[in-house]
Amino acid sequence: MGLILLGGLLWATQRPAPALLPADAGITPPPAGNLATMAAGVAPLQTQGAAQGAAQGTALVRAAQTRLAAPPAALGDLPAPPPGGPFLVPLIVSVSAFDNSTLGGSVDVEYEGGLRYSWLTWNGDAQPAALAAGLTAPGTRQNYRSPAPNSSTLEVGAWVRGRPPTDSPAVRQALEALAAYRVTLPLFAQQRHQVGEQQYQLAGCVYAQIVGETPAPFHVLTLLYWGSAPCAAHP
Repeated sequence: MGLILLGGLLWATQRPAPALLPADAGITPPPAGNLATMAAGVAPLQTQGAAQGAAQGTALVRAAQTRLAAPPAALGDLPAPPPGGPFLVPLIVSVSAFDNSTLGGSVDVEYEGGLRYSWLTWNGDAQPAALAAGLTAPGTRQNYRSPAPNSSTLEVGAWVRGRPPTDSPAVRQALEALAAYRVTLPLFAQQRHQVGEQQYQLAGCVYAQIVGETPAPFHVLTLLYWGSAPCAAHP
């Protein structure tokens, strides 16, 4: 029996033990803290000159790639992915949220107006139905369109659009269905505000379980951390 807080409701779920993938002796768990903080000195791009902001953004992405280079947990230790595989979810979290994280450990992240995490829209559609679809396997990553320049290639260094949290029943149901599974979670080290929307630069990915999110006005996201993950290998 587990307790999960989603959409403002504390709900109980009787989950079967997660199915485990075959162990892979060639993969070893990363050391605790392999996602050490990179937040110090990071300022939103709108407070900088364009050249300075671009240079800093490039440096941060390279630093994030280095820190995320540690291998993931042994496959035998990971919760099963949803049907179709651990797809890339439309949710992005600051790399600093995983400072000193341990495999399988719980991570609480405060929303803080989008400074620590944000839900995403792959193509600018901010309707709750689009977010719910993106949280349902196999996901909607294929709909990605870059804010600028126009591109359909979602890779490390690309920019994605943020969107506000929602208490939509459809989104709650999608999150409840995902709670027992491992998904691929995008991370950012840099953000900017442009044309009335918050944007985030993809810095890497981790495997995680989305346990829940408290309702407004607090919006605290709870995750279980399962190690570094490739961003490009999933639909």
